[in-house]
Amino acid sequence: MNDRPLSEITLRKYEHPGGLEKRALVRKICLSIGLLNPGDSRDVIVDILYSIFTKKQLTTEEIINEARVNRGKGKNSSQGTSQSNIRTQLRKLKNIGLIEKNERKYRVREGLALSEAFKKHVREEIIDNILQRVEKLMEEADKRFS
Repeated sequence: MNDRPLSEITLRKYEHPGGLEKRALVRKICLSIGLLNPGDSRDVIVDILYSIFTKKQLTTEEIINEARVNRGKGKNSSQGTSQSNIRTQLRKLKNIGLIEKNERKYRVREGLALSEAFKKHVREEIIDNILQRVEKLMEEADKRFS
């Protein structure tokens, strides 16, 4: 048996987000689903997701430009805004199931609201499958150790 996971996700629970500014809310979402770690200063993924929420559909070049503009507005460094890093972060968002590329433009998956995309593609396709597999492993352990 291989120790390499078939899929993985990190989930964190934070206090209710009342009163957060939009960028801070997007940052909290990224922290909550493991796209960002607490204390990370390299948080360009927040600006990428923020841009997609704001503009709905963007090309890679538009996302790069929006991320740079957003980072400038927030007095954040331009660190992490290279084309290769932004493509890596877009791939991360695609792999988790939150966004998709449709006709050369990125958007929230299937044009859904973010919460719906999360329920349909992250919870059902990733989290529920992981929980089912963990339960099967525990059931197997119950059988073998009984």
